[in-house]
Amino acid sequence: MIERGGNLICKVVPNKDMTTLIPLIKKYVKEKSDIMTDKLTTYNSIGRKYNRQVITHRKKVYVNGSIHTNTIEGFGVFLKRDLKEFIIW
Repeated sequence: MIERGGNLICKVVPNKDMTTLIPLIKKYVKEKSDIMTDKLTTYNSIGRKYNRQVITHRKKVYVNGSIHTNTIEGFGVFLKRDLKEFIIW
């Protein structure tokens, strides 16, 4: 999770299931916050506590005004690149 212009929370999780991700969102993200996600159905259960905005990469949509996931995806690119220096594949 990353706040635009703010903090990053990076954790290793065993999977991307609802029982794994939703408690982390509830722990670190204030209710009523705007959340930008991809179409992963796990996020469907965040309900009305958050203002979820969805980007549908399958339809080749990556930005819609201020709605995008580029910030966290950019972090992922740098993380993978840096990890390659320490991990032998």
